[in-house]
Amino acid sequence: MALLDTISLSADLAGVAATNMNSFVLIKRGPLETERLHSASDLSNPELLIVKHQISGSEKTGGVIDRHLISFVRTERDVNAVAHRSVVNLTLTVPRVGLFDNADMLRQVAFMANLMGDAARRNAILRNES
Repeated sequence: MALLDTISLSADLAGVAATNMNSFVLIKRGPLETERLHSASDLSNPELLIVKHQISGSEKTGGVIDRHLISFVRTERDVNAVAHRSVVNLTLTVPRVGLFDNADMLRQVAFMANLMGDAARRNAILRNES
């Protein structure tokens, strides 16, 4: 099953009323990749949602692994019209051996969202603190 061509996402954190809805419209579809443009952005300063999939490994080398990369890429231009990008990536790496299910992945994604949703922890990470 494919994702819808247009995806609406809230810019608010989980648990907050979803009042800040944003639409990402399909602009590119490949066999293992899609690219969507934030409907309020433009092509000179795009905000993109990119989803990529990769299969690696083999049964001979210890098993097949599915990787799913979700990227939010925002471009802004400075006063000299030089483009600068900020990127947020989430990679889900799941071995096909059946040890992990959707609930396991959701738990790990929730940990990530909660880690980055806390201003003090997020600021510490952005100051290169670990």
